[in-house]
Amino acid sequence: MKQSKKNVCGFVVGIGILSSTAVATSQRVVSIQESIQMAFERRPDIRNAQLNLLAAKAQIKEGYSPYLPQASAQFTFDDNLKLQTNVIPAGIFGPEPIKVRFGTTYAGVASAQVEQKIYDQSLLTGFKAFKPALEAAVESIEKLRQEVAFEVAKAYIQAAIVMMQSAPLVEIRTGYEKLHRILELQVKEGFALSTDLETLQLALKNVEAQISQLQLKKETALLRLKALMFVPETEAILPDTAGLKNLLRSGPSDPPFDPMLLPEYRLLKKNLSIQEVQFKRVRHGYIPTVSAYARYGLQALNNDFSNLWGRWFDFSSVGFRLSIPLFDGLLKEARYSQARIQWLQLQDQMTLTERLLKLQFDGAALARRQAFLDLRQQELNQALALRLLGQARLAFSQGQQPLAQVIQAEIQVQQSIMNYHNTLLAQLEAELTLRKASGNLLKSLNIQ
Repeated sequence: MKQSKKNVCGFVVGIGILSSTAVATSQRVVSIQESIQMAFERRPDIRNAQLNLLAAKAQIKEGYSPYLPQASAQFTFDDNLKLQTNVIPAGIFGPEPIKVRFGTTYAGVASAQVEQKIYDQSLLTGFKAFKPALEAAVESIEKLRQEVAFEVAKAYIQAAIVMMQSAPLVEIRTGYEKLHRILELQVKEGFALSTDLETLQLALKNVEAQISQLQLKKETALLRLKALMFVPETEAILPDTAGLKNLLRSGPSDPPFDPMLLPEYRLLKKNLSIQEVQFKRVRHGYIPTVSAYARYGLQALNNDFSNLWGRWFDFSSVGFRLSIPLFDGLLKEARYSQARIQWLQLQDQMTLTERLLKLQFDGAALARRQAFLDLRQQELNQALALRLLGQARLAFSQGQQPLAQVIQAEIQVQQSIMNYHNTLLAQLEAELTLRKASGNLLKSLNIQ
C-alpha cells in the first residue's frame, strides 16, 4: 500500500506548472512590435489620416496661389443684329438732331491679361497659418498612431496572458489523466481507496471546465486582436508569450510629465496658432490691396463676315489697381468677433486638457505602483502555495495525508498561478497606460 502511494505521489509530483507551451507550426507567432506595425500598415483610419496630410499640403499650395501671377486669355465674337442708335443733338451739325449708328455688324476680340498681386496684408497674414496647419496634420497622424498602438498592445497582452493561463491547466489535466488511469487499476486491485479516485475525477472535471472557459476567452481575445490589427479572422497568428513579463520593464520611479510630449496637446496648440492667425487675417482685410496688370488684345471689325478676319487692330494697356474697403455691412467685424471667440475657447480648452492629461498621468502612475506591489504579493503567494504543495506531497508519500489533501494543495497552486497572471495583466496594462499618458509609448516599444 505504501509503495502504491509512492507511485501515485510520483505522478502528482510530475504534474509541472509551466507558463508556456510549444505552439503548432501552422501558427505564426508575432511580436507586439510586429502586431502594431501590421496595424499601422493595414488600418484604414491610419491611411485616412495620411491622406489628410496630403490634402493639407494641397491646401497650402492653394493658399499661395492668389499671390502668384494670374494669367487669362479670352476670345469673343459678336454679331450685332441691330446696332444701337445714338442721337447727335440739334445745333452741332445742323438745325435738326442727327440719328447715327456707330460700329460694325461683326466684331471679334482676342485678348490676354496678366495680373499680379503686389500687396494684400490679409493674404500675407494667412501665410503664417500654413506651417502650423501642416504640423497639425502630422500631429493628427501621431495621435492616431499612439491610440492604435495602445489598443493593439493592450489586446496583445490580454491574449498572451490568457494563453499563459491555459498552459499550466493543460499540463495539470495531462497529469490528472495519467494518474486517473493508475488509480482505476489500483482501486480494482484494492491498493487505493475509491474516494481518492472520485476526488481525482472531480478535480479533473474542474480543470477541464476551466480549460474550456479559457479556450473561449483565448479565441475571443485573438479575434479582438486580429480586428484591431485589421487582419483576416482566418489568419493564424499568436502572440509571443516568452518574456512577456519583461516586455514593459521599467524602473521604480515614474517618468516625468510634460504635456508637449503628448500629440493631443501639441495638436491643440497648433490649432490655437491657426485660429490666432485667422482672426488677425480677418482684421487685416480692412487694409487696402494693390495689384498690377497688363493687357494685350486684337480686334477685328467688318460689316462683311467673309472679310472679318483679314485685318486686325491691336490694343494694349498696363495699370495699377488700388482697392480700398470702405463698408461691407459689418461683415468683417462679425467674422473677426467669431474668430476671436473661438481662439479664446481654444485657450480654455488647452488649459482644461492639460489638467485632464495630468490627472490621467497621475492616475496611471498610481495604478502602476499599486499593480507592482500586488504583483510582488502574488509572487509571494505563489511561492507559499508551492511550498505547501511540497509539504502535502511529502506527507502523502509517508502515509500521513490522503490524496485529497494533495489535490487540494494542487488546486491552491493552480489558483495562485491564475491570480498571478491576472495581476501581471493588470500590471502590464497599468504600465502601458502610464507610457501612453507620458507620451513615450511608441519610443518605449522601439516603434518608429
